[in-house]
Amino acid sequence: MAPAGNETPNRDIFSWTKLSSVLDTKLKDVARKSDIEVLQVEVDRLRSENETLKQEVLSLSSRLEFVDQRSRRTNVMVGGIKSSSVQEAKLEFIELCSKALTTQVEVIEIRKLPAKNSYVVTLSNAAQAASVLTNKKRLKGTSIYIQKDYTKIEQSTRYHLRQIRKVIVTADKKAKVKFGEFCIYVNDCKFTWSDNHLVSTDVKDAEMLNSILENTNANIAIVVRPGARTENEAGTSNQITGSSTNQANMRATAGLMHAPQAVASTSAAIATDVSL
Repeated sequence: MAPAGNETPNRDIFSWTKLSSVLDTKLKDVARKSDIEVLQVEVDRLRSENETLKQEVLSLSSRLEFVDQRSRRTNVMVGGIKSSSVQEAKLEFIELCSKALTTQVEVIEIRKLPAKNSYVVTLSNAAQAASVLTNKKRLKGTSIYIQKDYTKIEQSTRYHLRQIRKVIVTADKKAKVKFGEFCIYVNDCKFTWSDNHLVSTDVKDAEMLNSILENTNANIAIVVRPGARTENEAGTSNQITGSSTNQANMRATAGLMHAPQAVASTSAAIATDVSL
C-alpha cells in the first residue's frame, strides 16, 4: 500500500553526505597519484640496484673463471692409460712423456676421472704442461690421448662449437670447416662462441654462414662484433637482418639441445653488437 500524502517511506534513503562517507571508507585503501609516484621511485631504485648486482655477479664470474684457468695451467688430461692403480698410471705417464714425448716431467699429483682409463695429472710447472701438450701429436695412431685441462666454461664452449661444426658440414659438404681451440673457421672465416651465439667480426662472414644454415633446422644466432677479440666478450645486440626461413623455425637440433649447458633456442639470424 502506497504512503499517503508526504509521508516518508519506511526505508533507508542515502543522502549525499552518507554516500560520500561510504565512498571514503571503501576507497581509503586505493592508491593515490602521490602513492603511485612514490612506488615508481622505489621500483626504479630496485631496478638500478638489480642491474648493479648483475654486473657485479658477471665481474665475479669472470674473475673466478680467470682463477680457475690459472689453477689448471700445470695440469694435463690423459686417457687410454690401462693401469690397475693410480700409482701405476703415474709411472706409466712419466715413462710415456720420457720415451714418446721426449719430455722430462715431475708429477705432483695424479687423479682418476670417472671416465675409463682417464686421469688429470698435475705437473711441477706450466712449462712442463705446455711441453707435453706441444708434443702430444707424437701419440697419433695410439690409443692414448692428451689434452689441456679445460674449465667447465671452456668445455662448454668447445662442445657447442663441435656441434655447430657438425651442422655446417651436414648442410654444406663443400664448406671448408676447421675446428680451433675456442673457435671454428668456415671457408677461412673465423667464428667464436659467446652467450649462446656465434660471434663474427664481419657482416659478410656472418651472411655467408647464414646462407649455409638457412635451410637447416639449427637455431644458431650470429652476432657481428667489429673488432671482437675473444669468445668471452659480453654485450647487447640489435637484430638487423636474417633468414626468414630460420626466423620462423624455433626448433633446436637434437645435438644442440643435449649440450652440457642448454643452448638458447634462437633462429639463425644476424645481429650487430652496439655495445662497443
